[in-house]
Amino acid sequence: VAVRHATILGRSSYLSALDVRTVGVGGGSMARIAGGKVHAAGPRSAHIAGLPYACFADLEDLAGAELVTVTPLDGDPDDYAVLEAAGGRFAITMTCAANALGRVPEGDFAACDPGVARAALQPLADALGTDVAGAATQFLDAGVKQVKDVTEAMMHDYRL
Repeated sequence: VAVRHATILGRSSYLSALDVRTVGVGGGSMARIAGGKVHAAGPRSAHIAGLPYACFADLEDLAGAELVTVTPLDGDPDDYAVLEAAGGRFAITMTCAANALGRVPEGDFAACDPGVARAALQPLADALGTDVAGAATQFLDAGVKQVKDVTEAMMHDYRL
């Protein structure tokens, strides 16, 4: 079991603790965009932001969808991508991206209509100058990179 001094908010303490690191990435993580690319996934989630997942909307609710960036909650960055559409405001999530790529098995709790997922990702794809598959892949890759960075740091720390 890995035990070391706990780091809290980037500051080392003299308390011995299990080495636990948290990465704020999951199915509800919202896309963050800047410079013509998805640069991060979350840590803000659609649920905490009080937004429905775009991929679980009715297709009619996504009519006329436009991509805008917002600050979901006070103190959040202003680079979270959401859809403003006929049915309201919707979050573009990692679940939406996975469904758009057909990576969620039919019948799975996270599964949705793949056509709706692709429609939800289309405004993001347009903003990025790519197709839906490219936008979805870029989003998922951004989330994976965040996990990879923490994993590699732990591997380095423990000489694995």
